[in-house]
Amino acid sequence: HPLPSPPPESGCLSLKVCVQSVLTNAQYERFDPKHERDWPGDGDPVAGVGFAEAQAYCAWLSRRSGVRARLPSEAEWENACRAGSVSEYCFGDDESMLGAYAWFDSNSGGRAHAVGTKRPNAWGLHDLHGNVWEWCEDRWHDDYEGAPEDARPWTEGASPFRVSRGGSWLWQAVFCRSANRDWNRPVYLWGNLGFRPCLGPLDR
Repeated sequence: HPLPSPPPESGCLSLKVCVQSVLTNAQYERFDPKHERDWPGDGDPVAGVGFAEAQAYCAWLSRRSGVRARLPSEAEWENACRAGSVSEYCFGDDESMLGAYAWFDSNSGGRAHAVGTKRPNAWGLHDLHGNVWEWCEDRWHDDYEGAPEDARPWTEGASPFRVSRGGSWLWQAVFCRSANRDWNRPVYLWGNLGFRPCLGPLDR
């Protein structure tokens, strides 16, 4: 779904809000010890987690840490991915450089990989390009007409789908672009979709 980016937001994400990488198996299993792994390593991204399960983890982490944990809004996610850039990828427009930053179909060997093993973006965040798609809080809309202008999640509407971002080990480079969008049913469970909590408020 190669649509343009959300409207630019001013200061919608601080460096301390978005965690450095997608959640790992080891991290998620503190919440759900019975989770069946899609990938074997403790440091591999947790996958096969639906939207409701990702939200439940965030609620659990909020109670445990005393800091509000939540899924990012779509605008927040893209701001984090871009890290101040305006190019196709966080590092520029040269697709041949993507392999240094992302696991995608051309270099993944048909599987996800341990998080944080590729270069971070300018804000020190890993895996925003590739490895696994990431749930966002927003409900899917075909365009941004009527979207919130302050980076809040756009949860109104009748669509049954939720936004996912980032591309994955299974998908081609074009789907790993900073602006690329996709949608999934909230119950979608598979080995190329995970999530990354944000820590801190986005109440406006």
